Amino acid sequence: MPIRVLDPTQPPEVMPVTLASRKTDYGAVNLGLLSNGKSNAVKLLRLVKDQLVSQLQIEQVVEAEKESASTNAAEELIDQLADGSDLALVAIGD
Repeated sequence: MPIRVLDPTQPPEVMPVTLASRKTDYGAVNLGLLSNGKSNAVKLLRLVKDQLVSQLQIEQVVEAEKESASTNAAEELIDQLADGSDLALVAIGD
């Protein structure tokens, strides 16, 4: 009897995107932070945020967190970050 090998991988979900306009004057910026839902991601983003605040003029910080590390971020969450941020960082905290 032959051995049947199952492949548990799934192809990535490809979503069309439009790149955000790039800022040419980096005076005061709004910083967006997106965590993947794991506690270490939040810690990492806050450490990076602290470093950026000391080096850039940060006007506002928009923090968001995915519901689960295993799913895509909701479109509303992406829109919130896109609308409120000049610069956004994403962290995966495994």
